[in-house]
Amino acid sequence: MRKIALLLTLCLLLGLTACVSAPVAPATTEAPKTEAPATTEAPKTEAPATTEAPTTEAPVTTEAHETDAPATEAPTSEEIRGTITDSAYENEALNLRIARPEGWTFYDDDQIAQVNNVTAEIMAGTDVAELIGKNGQFMDMMMANLSGNNLNLILQPKQAVLDAYSDEQIFTLSEATYKAQFSAAGMETKVYEPVTMKVGGEDRTVLHLVMVSNGIEINEYQIWYRTDADYMGVLTVGLTDGSDVQPILDGITGLN
Repeated sequence: MRKIALLLTLCLLLGLTACVSAPVAPATTEAPKTEAPATTEAPKTEAPATTEAPTTEAPVTTEAHETDAPATEAPTSEEIRGTITDSAYENEALNLRIARPEGWTFYDDDQIAQVNNVTAEIMAGTDVAELIGKNGQFMDMMMANLSGNNLNLILQPKQAVLDAYSDEQIFTLSEATYKAQFSAAGMETKVYEPVTMKVGGEDRTVLHLVMVSNGIEINEYQIWYRTDADYMGVLTVGLTDGSDVQPILDGITGLN
């Protein structure tokens, strides 16, 4: 559901080789001694013998192509996944700690796997499903309370094309796409605005959404974490009971 990554590669290779050898003029002008034919022994310039140079078995050096460059692989999902204790979720790759609000419960691994599978099924046959399949996007953490509020963290590979944009710019550029997706899902978008909020005591750009689904108004807050070289995290807080999001944002901090 993210941005369209555009990659344009242009490669033009032009090789032009010319080789001209001029005949060597006779060294002495003693042409009257028409014994020049004898001097024609010059053709004994057994240059062809010197053509043994091609025995420079340079191709042997092509063994250098066994450079194991593919070893520079992106981290596996296990390397970027966080850990959950009774009181918090922590992710070293994102330098992120999320305290569990009172009255909230973490989903266990089976529940999260079910949510991931349901997402893949719902998106089956769509571009989003293909993106998830190729890039390994998945939910790593989710918690909820009895009021229907929820908080979840999606991990996905970074898109280099987004590095040049701030979070606020990305949210603004994504507005039409978000609204189209919500509308297709039967949801009315009442508010869509990037705002500055305190997250863990620091100012952060947060996408604030207010949507109506089946008559229920949902206040959603989305925060992006792009601190890791290869992966990013998208943290979403959804509130359906009108409660204040700030206490939750206060519990979202760094590990150091």
